[in-house]
Parts: sequence; C-alpha cells; structure tokens
Amino acid sequence: MGLFKKLLAMNKKLLQSLLVLLALTMGFIGCEEEDDVEDLKKDTLYVKFENDSSSEFTITGIQLLLMGVAGEMDEPDGEFGENILEDDATIVPGGHTFFTLDIPNLHYAYYRLTVNDGTGFQILLCSQTDNVNCYNGPITHWGSDERTVSVTVKRDQSSGSIWVQGWSDFAGID
Repeated sequence: MGLFKKLLAMNKKLLQSLLVLLALTMGFIGCEEEDDVEDLKKDTLYVKFENDSSSEFTITGIQLLLMGVAGEMDEPDGEFGENILEDDATIVPGGHTFFTLDIPNLHYAYYRLTVNDGTGFQILLCSQTDNVNCYNGPITHWGSDERTVSVTVKRDQSSGSIWVQGWSDFAGID
C-alpha cells in the first residue's frame, strides 16, 4: 500500500506540472496572436475623408503616394496608385467616405485628387500645372489609428484652374 501511495503522489505532481506547462504554453500562444493583431492595427489607418461643404466640386478620385516616415522628406515609395474610391464612388461637397489604408504607424502619404468639373469632365488637379511633384495634401498615421482628412476644392477666379484651397489632417474621427 505504501508503494501505491508514493506512485499516486508522483503521478499527481507530474500531472500538476504538465497542467502548468500547458497553461504557460497557451498563454504564450495567446500573446503571439494578440501581438499579430496589434501589429496589423499599427500598419493600417482608418480614414474619414471629407469634401468640405464650401467646396465647389465633387471628388471622383483619390490617388496615394506612400512617402515613408512622417517628419522626413523621403523619396516616394513608388508612384501614385490607382483611384482608392471604390465602385465609381464620389464625394460631393459636404459629403465624406471611409476607407482603410495600409500606412504604417508614424508614416505618411500624399494624395492627389480628381474632380468632376461640373460639365462631366474628370480633371486630375495636378494635370493643370507643370509641377511634376504635384500633390494635394498629406495623410499621416500619427497619434491614432484613425484619421479625419478634409479638403476644400475651388476654382481660382484669376487663372480658372481648380485647386485645393484648404486641407486638414488630424488624429481621430470627427
């Protein structure tokens, strides 16, 4: 009988050790999954893009140019991409849309706009200038994983060109 009690006590300790080891292993696996979610969150930016109510034109296209670390004037990471507005979406004056961008935390991108000129023609605002480095404003992933970007698009009375009269880019969703 003494031998049986000793074996039972040894098996009990072995079972307890295995349970502790299993709990620790599950804890580490859970941390890795949580870290993966955090890394993904840090690499994406949820944006509310507004066309200010005082704008004179409907936005029909937004193109992005990834630039790198915010606060540094890096060379672009590639070229301007395709229109990020899906399914021929537009943003009327006073309207907005939401989208998620793959901009890492503490990085930024420039955007340029295409608008309907009021007669049905689509005008890429940067095509009205000889400036090959033309962009209309920044989107910065800084201070939050959510961003509100707003633009005011008007016609310049002296030149007749359509341009971004004002823009904002701030952390959080307004």
